[in-house]
Amino acid sequence: MSKKIIFITLTCLFVACGNKLEQQASDVAIVTSDSVMESNKNEDSADISNDERFWFDDAQENHKIIMQAIIDGDAEKLASVTEFPIYQGYPLKDINNARELKQFFIILFDDSIKNVLQKASLDDWSPMGWRGCMLLDGEYLWTTEEGLLHFVTYESQALKQYEQKMRMEEQQDLNESTEWFTHSCYLAEDSSVFLRLETFDGVERLHVFTQSDIPYKRHLIFNGSVEYEGSCHNEVYWYACEDSVISVMITSPMCIGKQDLKVIADHIAIFPKHYNLPDVLQGKTSPLQRAYWRDVKKWWK
Repeated sequence: MSKKIIFITLTCLFVACGNKLEQQASDVAIVTSDSVMESNKNEDSADISNDERFWFDDAQENHKIIMQAIIDGDAEKLASVTEFPIYQGYPLKDINNARELKQFFIILFDDSIKNVLQKASLDDWSPMGWRGCMLLDGEYLWTTEEGLLHFVTYESQALKQYEQKMRMEEQQDLNESTEWFTHSCYLAEDSSVFLRLETFDGVERLHVFTQSDIPYKRHLIFNGSVEYEGSCHNEVYWYACEDSVISVMITSPMCIGKQDLKVIADHIAIFPKHYNLPDVLQGKTSPLQRAYWRDVKKWWK
């Protein structure tokens, strides 16, 4: 299962919800992570500028340490040149510190990536301006401008299996089709609203849960589509049913750099006043934070 490179900041705008919950899917534009990488490669293929050279030479010292630490299986050394958290896509949780990195190291870094790093050299690293640096066209690792590891694009077989196991368990618990791929979830600041964003066969779907919905697993559902904006290919989701429009923007992590993933000040949902939404959503503007179904169902019991 391929990993989509998505979100560090989330801005949600919910406007004018309609009075019917019909599932009317719009056309969707699909851009794969491979095409995003190719676009970035072509866009930034020019020679290194003098400004980039100024900091890139220093970053290369850390790149050398990162590569050797992964080859040697030295989680402690790798943690010393890592900017936490290391983002992981849903349903996996981010790696927030050296202890978690040590626990997850063997799943993240297998023999395949170690073999790649053994054959690679510092010449295979490229500066990407304010996005930091990437190894081998971004297929394996991303670092900050200081050369600190902050994103692992590579997916080991063990990671894929672990992720698939967790997805299957969640979907079975929800009694939902395993065809739908949940790519992100969010919880309102006051823990009153839980959002699940998922996709299947070109259709995007948004689930809106409130605490009273959880025991019965009932909720509102909106179908929609996705578009991509800007050089970072930020994802903009549009959910609609008749006169209702709900938009959600997810910014690519490579475009944010060192911003802490756990900061929720920029994660805003604006819920309009409308009788078709639960009372808790009426006229509310609420910060959001990334969340997980397995946690929320325990909190809300």
